[in-house]
Amino acid sequence: MDDEQTKHDGLTLFSRVPFSRRKRKRNDIENIDGIKKKQNKGVKTVEQEIESVDMISELPESVIHHILSFIRSAKEAARMSILSKKWRDAWKSFSILTFDEQSFLKTEVDLGSDQRRQMFINSIDNSLLSHLTRNFGIYKLVFRVTPKLILYLNRWVGIAGANGLGELDIRVEKSPRHYIVPPFMNSIKTLTGLRLHGLKWSSFAALEFNNLRKLYLRRLYVDQQMIEKLASTSPLIMDLRIVECRGLKNLQISGFRKLERVDMYQCHGLRRVELQVTSLNTFWFCAKNSSRCKLNLESCTSLKRLTLENPSMTDTFLNKLLFNFPVLEKLILSRCNKLKHIEISNVKLRSLGLRSCNNLKIVDIGTVNPCSLDYKGHKMVFMLGQLCLKEANFSFGLNEKDGAADIPCRNLVIHSFLRYYCEGFTIIVWFHKNIIIHDESKDILLPPLPHLKLHVIKSSTDPKDLLDGLLTTWHPERIIVVSSPSSDVPKALHKIKGVGDPSYCGCNSSNRKCWCHFLEDAKIVNIAETEGISGQFYGLKLQNRVDQITCMRLLWEPSVHFGKSIGSDSSPNKRQ
Repeated sequence: MDDEQTKHDGLTLFSRVPFSRRKRKRNDIENIDGIKKKQNKGVKTVEQEIESVDMISELPESVIHHILSFIRSAKEAARMSILSKKWRDAWKSFSILTFDEQSFLKTEVDLGSDQRRQMFINSIDNSLLSHLTRNFGIYKLVFRVTPKLILYLNRWVGIAGANGLGELDIRVEKSPRHYIVPPFMNSIKTLTGLRLHGLKWSSFAALEFNNLRKLYLRRLYVDQQMIEKLASTSPLIMDLRIVECRGLKNLQISGFRKLERVDMYQCHGLRRVELQVTSLNTFWFCAKNSSRCKLNLESCTSLKRLTLENPSMTDTFLNKLLFNFPVLEKLILSRCNKLKHIEISNVKLRSLGLRSCNNLKIVDIGTVNPCSLDYKGHKMVFMLGQLCLKEANFSFGLNEKDGAADIPCRNLVIHSFLRYYCEGFTIIVWFHKNIIIHDESKDILLPPLPHLKLHVIKSSTDPKDLLDGLLTTWHPERIIVVSSPSSDVPKALHKIKGVGDPSYCGCNSSNRKCWCHFLEDAKIVNIAETEGISGQFYGLKLQNRVDQITCMRLLWEPSVHFGKSIGSDSSPNKRQ
């Protein structure tokens, strides 16, 4: 909802749902004023009084605001305001205002740049003053402005803060240097979220955000003094993110009693990070390619989610680091090119991501819980130990050093992994504009191509839901099913008939169309005679197989492309 401009008259967006009437029969059971009358044969009449309790209206306004923040559009949020008077009042105080200078200037092309900018300034003034005079609070205020409008921020944020401002997001576009944040911001005591991009504070002494929960800093000058000041004056911070900032060399974060998440992304000149936060459960660290940064996370024993993108990290350091996190549930390693042989003994691990760790050869793992795997690389690593797999995603592509001669060896290792860890799973393979579904199959077809994607899921997935998900997301030209004679997937595939098939159509509104409305034709074909497919399986012995092979050709409308999801609120030719 960041880009949604919500106004106080959002209730007018609610559309009524038609209802039907019928004549009441004499013997109908009536429910009047909470009295339910019911009479059964041979049993005396019993009256039961049922008190209707509106539990949802008893929620605090802050909780209602939190619920509304997850709704994707202002129209949907406005509809929820009819639940009760309390929700309607909460909706009025739930304004999310976004002012984007560049977008506004593009709409008034007939005027000069100065006139358009003045119109933009006036529109912000009028909107904020309207909220002030109507005594409407602002849940979130977003500014996307150029340096020419920096001086106006003092007035605008001051007006917004007069009735209570929840979250503030300021981004200075196209700025070669950092502009000083005016002192107005330090006086807004109601702020719970603050996001700054391309600015800097002029004075650390005035910093005091007693209610701040989220703080995102991007392309700012940040130093250790500022972090220490925040720890002493903002005790409620739970989420701290520092992105592409300068000024930090040796960062120590301590004193935050409620801090749960810290993100550090490509901060210039950073040499050491030490976190002394026992409440921390999520840490994401991304180093610059050429930098070397040491991490000290020994005090973070409650850590559950860890993401590391550190090209200089070694096997020894990582293996020692992971030993400190007994409750770790999610681990993602990305672009850690010095890793070769790692050991993961975190028994509570539920999700493992290995992405573009180009020199990683062996992963020795021991997990107890079912674990999901997300792997991206040029070659498949060798997995040792105990891995109780829940689901898996793979993405393969050759690098510049590899050639076509390396593909068979790569596919052989993939085959070995799938046979050992994925027995009884449904295996889906993407290549070009085609999808292969292996269900209860003894053979796995991996085309000898440089780029492959695989998805491994439990075979208990309903075949109709499986096909519906694939067709909604990918819109392939062909679906190939390799299965046993007892599999239900080929049967579900035969039921796909094309445009508006009522057995598959999942449309729940007139504005949102599912894939059925974009499919022009679906036809079962012979894979051996299909141009562009049979050649991909050269040498894979398609004939005389134990499994049965079903191939369907799909013809989509010209506007629909492979791998591009169907739009939600438009026709296929015009999307809003």
